[in-house]
Amino acid sequence: MKKLTTLLALAALIAGANALHAQARIHVGAAQQNIPTSTTILNHTIHDTVSRLGFYGGLSYTIDLNHHFELTLGANANYFYEHDTVNILGMAGVTSNFTEVDLSIPIHLGYAIHFGDKIRLGIYVGPTLNFGLVNHTQYQGTFMGVSKGWTTDWFENNNAEDQDYYYERFGWSLTAGARLTIGKIGIEAGYTYGMSDNYRSANLVGRCDFITGGISYAL
Repeated sequence: MKKLTTLLALAALIAGANALHAQARIHVGAAQQNIPTSTTILNHTIHDTVSRLGFYGGLSYTIDLNHHFELTLGANANYFYEHDTVNILGMAGVTSNFTEVDLSIPIHLGYAIHFGDKIRLGIYVGPTLNFGLVNHTQYQGTFMGVSKGWTTDWFENNNAEDQDYYYERFGWSLTAGARLTIGKIGIEAGYTYGMSDNYRSANLVGRCDFITGGISYAL
């Protein structure tokens, strides 16, 4: 992984020195996070998927290597939130609010087709580095009229000897997508396949996939 990152960084420096054109863009959009999990109980594996909705925003810098090929580097912040309530016969209940904030760094190679000076259709693919910033759940429990709140930080839970679940802060993924640019406005969609099992416990592993769609604006 370190060799891959070094080679891509070197390619970016070389491309920057010989680029025909470079363009910075801001991006905003919606995202769906899908977490396929595999749980092993008594030698039996159960597959499931947890889905959450959120949004993203960030900045990218695209370098034209030639008339068709381009290299894109950038940074995006991803935000996901989930609310859940469990009530037992009106006597006891737990409300949970899950929050996740990640930083993703795309290193993508793209191919663009030009339709005149204003319209451009491009596809891109490449690795995305992920760094977790926030991953916690706030709970509020009630029993017979008595209420109590607490928070579980899933990063810190990684260090607990009696952990039943935790989240790895670092990971990487492969991303593919497309962007239609008309003037300075871009319409984009992508899919990210997690290559790291970020969600772990004693008997569960799960990677993190994303489906994204949004708009961008050239600066």
